[in-house]
Amino acid sequence: MKHKTWFRLVLKAIGILLIAWAIPEMFGAIGWVFYMWPSASYLSPAEVFRISVTLAGPTIKIAFGCYLLFGGAALVNWIIPSNHPYCPDCGYNLTHQRSTDRCVECGSDITHLRREQQSLIGSRTDTAEDFRLPDEARSSGDDQATVRPPTG
Repeated sequence: MKHKTWFRLVLKAIGILLIAWAIPEMFGAIGWVFYMWPSASYLSPAEVFRISVTLAGPTIKIAFGCYLLFGGAALVNWIIPSNHPYCPDCGYNLTHQRSTDRCVECGSDITHLRREQQSLIGSRTDTAEDFRLPDEARSSGDDQATVRPPTG
């Protein structure tokens, strides 16, 4: 399994754990609110704040646990970005390795990753020609010619 897949599985497990810990706490908080409800007409501001904080804790835990359980894509991509080349066997980051066609960590062949990386780099580099006017526009003296935006 790849590095990112393992990380996603661990995040899902943490999400399940957060939800499992927060559900009994939420039931306790709801029970406490219903216990305090008959005296709600004369609750002090401190007690109202305590009720809201008591309900906010488990609610935040459940929300974050659900986020982790159902993907947590932003967190995963922030920690392990997809725009870097990784070894398909061991998950080693190959961004700064340029000298060999083998992974320095496990020794697997990474020539196909090198070709993909070079094609991505070649298609995303912007040159000064990308911002020049086309020859027809320059020769016709058209002042309304637009600059071609870079592709990629």
